[in-house]
Amino acid sequence: MDILLAIVLFLVEVGRLAVDAVLGVGLDVWAAQGEETHIAAAERAYLGRLRTHLTVALCAVVLAAVFRARRTAYAHVWVALVIGVLLLNERDL
Repeated sequence: MDILLAIVLFLVEVGRLAVDAVLGVGLDVWAAQGEETHIAAAERAYLGRLRTHLTVALCAVVLAAVFRARRTAYAHVWVALVIGVLLLNERDL
């Protein structure tokens, strides 16, 4: 049962990230019609949502570890790593 829950949660979280990237920031940038201030605001809002999602994923890891749901914790760790890579990719390094 744990592996089924882990797979479902992983797919839901990654799907939500993909939808937010396309429909969230993508449509905001499209609606800005080239105005740099609105584009920057949309990207900052997206980064804020990514940070919030990272916090939620890490809290889910802790809860899964407390309840000894090993595979669910692993799935959330993978999601947290995906979000971390997305956050690093969005930064100007």
